Amino acid sequence: RTPPAAPPFASHTERAWWIEQIEPRLPARWLPDATARAEFLALVRYEALRAGLDPLLVLGLIEVESAFRKYAVSSVGARGFMQVMPFWSRTIGDGDAARLFDARANLRFGCAI
Repeated sequence: RTPPAAPPFASHTERAWWIEQIEPRLPARWLPDATARAEFLALVRYEALRAGLDPLLVLGLIEVESAFRKYAVSSVGARGFMQVMPFWSRTIGDGDAARLFDARANLRFGCAI
């Protein structure tokens, strides 16, 4: 069982600093909207820390697996940012493979796996 996640940032200042440091590594062509990029980076950090992973490792994996495409589908059926195979939704989830295109669900599954 995964322990409860700590808040991803201790303060708004820490959140702003972290996003300012990381955002240049996420080209705008992948996520053009600045607000969406900041929210995505905060979500990645939250899910990574929740699973005990380095957020930068998770971002690197997303870059390689899907090039930050939310609706990416591989030739073998892996889905979303972290290219999660649908059987994982039955194995450790509620069985709804369509949720793998939801950013939070995809990141949670990917980080857990």
